[in-house]
Order: sequence, then C-alpha cells, then structure tokens
Amino acid sequence: MATRPLRQDERILAAANHVASIFFPFVGPLVFWAVGLVASKYVAYHARVALLEAIVLKAATVLVGIVSLILTIGKLKELIDTNGASFSWDLVWQAALKFVVLWALFFVAEAVTAVRSLFQARDAYRGKVNRKVAERFGARYGLELQ
Repeated sequence: MATRPLRQDERILAAANHVASIFFPFVGPLVFWAVGLVASKYVAYHARVALLEAIVLKAATVLVGIVSLILTIGKLKELIDTNGASFSWDLVWQAALKFVVLWALFFVAEAVTAVRSLFQARDAYRGKVNRKVAERFGARYGLELQ
C-alpha cells in the first residue's frame, strides 16, 4: 500500500497527543481523536493508542481499589462480629502499610505511563507506529509499517 509522506503538522499533533495524555488521560486523546478523524488518520491512530492505554491503566487502578476495599470491609466485618475482640494494633499498622504501598504502586504506575507516553511522543514525531497495533488497525488508518 502506497501512502503519502507524513506532514510536519501531523507528526507534531500526534506527538502532542501523547504529551497531553499525561496531564489529561481521557480528554486529551479524545480531543485529538476528534481532530484526527477530520485532519489526519495518523493523528487519530496515535490518539486511539493513547486512549486505550489510559483506559487500561484506569481499569487496573479501579480493580486494585475494589480488591483493597473488599479486603478492608471483610476485616471490618470481622471486628464488628467479634465486638472488637479481634482488634490489635498490628491491624492498624497493616492498614497503614497497605495504604502506603498502594499509593507508592499508583505513583510508580503513573510515572511509568508518563515516561512511556514521552517515548511514544518521540516515536510519533519521528513517524513511527507500533508494529502490533499497526498490523491490526493499520488498514483502517492507512498506516504503513516502517
């Protein structure tokens, strides 16, 4: 499939999309996707990639939060059922440690996502596309593997 060379503004918009996804994980890619559907398939492709990554990260965050909430409710139910007889200060320290570890994991996940988005912005500016995603969606967006 022969495709035209990418214009400078397409590459800049695709790179800006990934940078915007750091600060606005959903709104940024949605805006760029709307612009890209009209202006450039290349921009729309990169907006879709950024949006899918944001959805996966947020889904994982929600899943971890739900599991943590279920475990906490279970421990509270145990304390209520025993009228506090099963209480110990170790439970307080465990809860504090769990809180700190979960927030540290969330911070690390967000930092990794931010760094990954910066690398994707660099690749988008250079005109590169992800091989696996391009093989799957390339025909829809008129992309050619490099």
